[in-house]
Amino acid sequence: MSPIRIAGRYKIYVALFLFLAIGTALYFMHARTGGQAQTQFAVVPSDKENLVVFLPTDKGGLERKTFEVKSSLPDRAKADLVFSELRKGKVVPGTAKLHQLAFGGDGVLYLDVSRDVISQQLDTREEIRIVYALVNSFIASFKDVSRVQLLVDGRPVHTFSGTVYTYAPLPSNDEVQEE
Repeated sequence: MSPIRIAGRYKIYVALFLFLAIGTALYFMHARTGGQAQTQFAVVPSDKENLVVFLPTDKGGLERKTFEVKSSLPDRAKADLVFSELRKGKVVPGTAKLHQLAFGGDGVLYLDVSRDVISQQLDTREEIRIVYALVNSFIASFKDVSRVQLLVDGRPVHTFSGTVYTYAPLPSNDEVQEE
């Protein structure tokens, strides 16, 4: 046989082999999906995030309320929104202000509020609900926060009305939340 004929025969064998290999691969890919086309979803980062407030209920607990905001908002703007919702929910008086907030590296959020927050006459249950509405709302709204140190006009206070010790940072209290 001439060398040209042998080379032509090899080309046919190689082409046949490639055709069978591709056909076999397609068959197994089709069989693996059960004959159904699979939809692939791209992961798109969200430009929204949820902020949470806990508002007092008639039953004596706290009810969770969630609202969406742009994730690009600065932390101060998010904190102002949370505080505004707490004001609307009558957790803090309408005259109360959020002076400052600062994030500690140890998961503590330092929340400085005006004296109006503690100027109300509160019974034991009301004090617990107000303190933990503030604490739980800010912990739930800021992912790296595990405790909240409440400050009044820049200084820690021992208690708002004699029940809850607020001189040290407070963790979330799930017992006052309603299901």
